[in-house]
Amino acid sequence: MAYTAKKLADLSGISVRTLHWYDEQGLLKPAYYGEENNYRYYEKEQLLALQQILFFRELGFKLDAIKEVINAKEFDRISALQEHERKLKKQIERTNQLICTIQETIKDLKGEQSMEDTSIYKGFQDWIGGAGKDTYHLVKKDEVTKDLEEAQEIVLQSTRQDKSKADWTKDDWQAFNDKANGFLSDVSKLLQAGDKPESKAVQAVLKGHYEHAKEFHYMSPVVYLAMADLYRAHPVYRKQLDPHHKDLAEFMAKAMEYFASQKKF
Repeated sequence: MAYTAKKLADLSGISVRTLHWYDEQGLLKPAYYGEENNYRYYEKEQLLALQQILFFRELGFKLDAIKEVINAKEFDRISALQEHERKLKKQIERTNQLICTIQETIKDLKGEQSMEDTSIYKGFQDWIGGAGKDTYHLVKKDEVTKDLEEAQEIVLQSTRQDKSKADWTKDDWQAFNDKANGFLSDVSKLLQAGDKPESKAVQAVLKGHYEHAKEFHYMSPVVYLAMADLYRAHPVYRKQLDPHHKDLAEFMAKAMEYFASQKKF
């Protein structure tokens, strides 16, 4: 069954103007255009693509980032839906925790129940996945800027759901992390040797770094640029980079930005 833009707008709840704009931006092309009336017609494939767009929007993605992710060759719709489900469940968990915090605070203020100081801020933190399925870094909102929050969200939303890694052992994760640190070490040595971020030697290491990141992310220039922002200033990432060299974070970010600008994807 084919839908006109008007019918799809009624079905999805977004405007015809928005559908037209998505078409113009290359975000959602219709299945075909009417030969006589030049109307846009959408079929099941486009309906599912629009659902993905709306899910990404619901989760805070910017449209440029959505376009990069859903147009990537490696994009897997089922994996993306599973990730949407996981993220939405996490949102529900956080909302429920905030409700509990509100209820406990009210009881404390009324003198009905004493509230522990450690419970006052439950629900106001973001959990960032670390190296391993049972390891996390806790990052408070006031530790990152608004720009870093956006970059952080882009990187997290680009995460793959790879069932083959669900059973990785501690040694598997260690090997993965050792390889990642190897790239940082190599770039650090080139930095000390006087290489520039855009040098062939540095960019060769960045190619390996990008391929390594693809194991866990749907990579695109937008995602890689978001990672560059995190490498430059995010406290969790700085803890990984600073021990190698005090200037590595800025150098690595510039190298990643140059890599992305060359469209080597």
